[in-house]
Amino acid sequence: MSFNGKVIALTGCGSGIGLAAAKHLAARGAFLSISDIREGPLVEAAEAIRKIGSEPMATVLDIAEESQVNLWIQETVKKFGRLDGAANIAAIHQTFTLVKDIPTEDWNEVIRVNLTGTMNLLRAQLQVMKSGSSIVNFSSVGGTRGVPNSGSYCASKWGVIGLSKSAAIEAGRDGVRVNVVLPGLIDTPQLASVSNDELAKADISPDKMVPLGRVGKPEEVASLISFLLSDDSSYVTGSTYNIDGGF
Repeated sequence: MSFNGKVIALTGCGSGIGLAAAKHLAARGAFLSISDIREGPLVEAAEAIRKIGSEPMATVLDIAEESQVNLWIQETVKKFGRLDGAANIAAIHQTFTLVKDIPTEDWNEVIRVNLTGTMNLLRAQLQVMKSGSSIVNFSSVGGTRGVPNSGSYCASKWGVIGLSKSAAIEAGRDGVRVNVVLPGLIDTPQLASVSNDELAKADISPDKMVPLGRVGKPEEVASLISFLLSDDSSYVTGSTYNIDGGF
């Protein structure tokens, strides 16, 4: 699967799925505009991509800030001449809390980043994309079910699916595709930061709940992103793809 000459923008590239996706696409010839809210990990990611043989445009970005997102997409198009694809991966989780105890500020922050952030990205990208382009948004297995002590997160990820399906209908008229990836338990720094007690609060037991008997690898998610961004999925839009080991 070749991405020679394709311009792809990605968020959350400092680690985990975003970094794996950036490496995967760089190795297949894509021109990359990568971003992350954390400068240090972003610098390290850019260096890792250079070692593959690609020179990325790297931008420190808060996806919840509309002006930052608009400028990033504008600068990406200015540098590379167009935007062929995007993978909107960056997100945050909430403090594991019952719905009745969720602080308003925690709720607002999760919605601000995960849902409004995705909206900011999607809107800016659709304004510059031409026919044949593809956007991959990120929800979660929590975007199609309830998870205890994760109400804010689940609500934000359900919202991403509804937003993406609406955008897919509208953008399809212009030949632009929009799909959604729903990861399960993936071996990322974000998952590693969750304690066993917190997993128990969310009623999550990887050994018991994943039929394949393991957590996923970021590289496995990167392969799915690559498929959805490629011409191999040219008749796929408005779809949701679980990648969760059967969770």
